[in-house]
Amino acid sequence: MKAELLDGTPLGTIAARHPSGWIQLSIFTEWLRHFIHHVHASADDLVVLILDGHYPHTRNMDGINLAREQSVIIVCLPPHIGYNRLMFRS
Repeated sequence: MKAELLDGTPLGTIAARHPSGWIQLSIFTEWLRHFIHHVHASADDLVVLILDGHYPHTRNMDGINLAREQSVIIVCLPPHIGYNRLMFRS
């Protein structure tokens, strides 16, 4: 990963990549910990995180349990759904 990709990003931004180019369970869990640290969810102030249905999001028990413990509700969309399918059409 090129360090220049982080140029101009907010302080504290993290980045990781896997040689395959696909997110992995461990990378997603690391990102989720970072997300939780910054959103400050609580039992009185839940946070909803909307994700695609990719395997590391839906089959990652460490991540799912971490989110539950930290008052983050994960909603997964079906895999391979395009943004335009989510839009309402008149």
